[in-house]
Amino acid sequence: MCRVRVVVSQPVRRQDVALPVADTVAIMSSHGGVLSDQHPVFHGERNMKPTPGCPRTSGFTLIEMIAVMVVLSVLAATVSLRWGATDSTISYQADLLARNLRHAQMLAMTWGQSLRITGTGASYSVACVAGSPSPPCNTSPGPVIDPATGSAFTVTLSNNVTVSATAVEIDSLGRPLSAGVLLSVARIFTLSGAGQTWSVRVAPITGFVSVSSP
Repeated sequence: MCRVRVVVSQPVRRQDVALPVADTVAIMSSHGGVLSDQHPVFHGERNMKPTPGCPRTSGFTLIEMIAVMVVLSVLAATVSLRWGATDSTISYQADLLARNLRHAQMLAMTWGQSLRITGTGASYSVACVAGSPSPPCNTSPGPVIDPATGSAFTVTLSNNVTVSATAVEIDSLGRPLSAGVLLSVARIFTLSGAGQTWSVRVAPITGFVSVSSP
């Protein structure tokens, strides 16, 4: 059993000694749970030192922390491999398509022009429904210039992900159309890849865009 060694430097009276709780517990533990008037702490100034060879209570050692970090790194690598890069890519590209559809709605309302979103194969693009000699529709029938990027509004999918959908038009109020008529049913953009199928839905009337996972 580890004991506390007390070095007495000068006599003091018991009432002059105020023991912290931790010291009191240590002293009682070394004397069978009894704190006696005869204990040296009541007859001198305390200068307590741990007995050589007694274990010290402390936090984690550097080696223990490194071992934990190595284990966590191995687990993270395992999870990453099992997740798969292509699986995460198709979900990201579905979210990106949804954001681009909302962006096209904002452009149509800002420009006061009807836009058409067409998705076929490995890409989709945004173009004006009717051409015009002035921007933004002076590029028709090609894609408009996206003011956010300064480039043609065309997105090419990656990792063998493909998209299929019937083209949808967006009027100057942000509403979805088909051949100039308001949609009565939702228009679905379907993305396929890595054995999965994700859907991006454009609701009729409101044009609300949502993403559905497998």
